[in-house]
Amino acid sequence: MGSEQTILRKILIMTFDDSYLKDIGQIIAQKRIQMDEEIGFCNYENKSKNLIYTLLSSKNRRTWLHHYTGTYGTIIINEGENINDNNKEIENILNSKVLQKRPLLLVYDKNKILEKDNRDLENIRFSLSTKQINYNVIYLDFKANHLNSELLYGLDWLNKQIMKI
Repeated sequence: MGSEQTILRKILIMTFDDSYLKDIGQIIAQKRIQMDEEIGFCNYENKSKNLIYTLLSSKNRRTWLHHYTGTYGTIIINEGENINDNNKEIENILNSKVLQKRPLLLVYDKNKILEKDNRDLENIRFSLSTKQINYNVIYLDFKANHLNSELLYGLDWLNKQIMKI
């Protein structure tokens, strides 16, 4: 008798500023995750939840499409100086048929979003609703100590949505 193979459900984590990946990776893995700059991504397996997190470097955005296959959920962290430009790119990402039926967690840097005109965020929300994508938006203060609980709430929501698939 062979042992039953566990299927790990993949969650993509994309950001436009790789410095955020270290913080997110630390919270998810509860240890420091090292990104191999040559390949542009790293994987972290959480076998107790049957999940594999794939963290994608912003430096290799043109290869992100390759990682969409087999994805059960997506986390997009939108931060930095170009939030509105990033929103346009997010809309393009969401046009991928592979991601359209998968839950999406949008994470915004609370400090950055307050400084900007949020019209593009409303456009994304409208686009998500017309595509019937199940999504949640959370705002994090990446400089505050309570980052863990806010992000963990979003991860918990995403995991519940994935279990429905």
